Amino acid sequence: MQIRQLERDDALPYHLLRLRMLRIYPDAFTSSYKEDSLKPLAWAERRITPGDESPHDFVLGAFADSGEMIGSVGLAVETRMKQRHKAQLFGMYVAPEAGSQGIGRALLSACLNRARGIPGLEQIYLTVTATNNRARKLYESAGFGTFGVEERAIKVGSAYFAKAHMVMRFDAAHPQT
Repeated sequence: MQIRQLERDDALPYHLLRLRMLRIYPDAFTSSYKEDSLKPLAWAERRITPGDESPHDFVLGAFADSGEMIGSVGLAVETRMKQRHKAQLFGMYVAPEAGSQGIGRALLSACLNRARGIPGLEQIYLTVTATNNRARKLYESAGFGTFGVEERAIKVGSAYFAKAHMVMRFDAAHPQT
C-alpha cells in the first residue's frame, strides 16, 4: 500500500471512490451521492489541487499494490484571517474490501503528520456520525476529543442522524508543536 497526495491526474479515481463512499454510506457524510454524481470531473480536480487561496489544503489517497485507490482523506485549512489556526478533516474513507488492514489509521496518521507542518495551524476539527463507533474510536486514539453532538445534523430520506463534533489541538496533544 502507498499513501500520497493526490494530483490532478487522480481526479477520476478520486471522484469514483467518493461517489462509492456516498452511495454505500449515505449517513456517514454530509455530501450526497445524488448531488455529487452531477458534479463534473473538474470539481474533483479543483478539490484535490491546492489553490492560490488555499495553498495548504490537500487530499491524500491510499493505493493498493495494484494501483487502485482504496481510501482517501482531506484537510482544508480555514482561509479567513481569524480562523487560519484551524483546519477541517474531511472525506475519510477506506473501501470495505480494504478494511481492517490499518489503512484508515495510516491515512489519518499521514494527514496529521502533514498538518503539523502547516505554519500557524493549531487545531483540526471534524464531524463524524455519532453512531459510527469504529470511526470515533479511531479519531479518539489519534488524539481527537468530542466537544459536542449536533442532533438531527443530516437527513437521509426520512431518517435523521446526529453528528459528533471532534477536535484535536496540537498544543494539547503535541506540546512540542
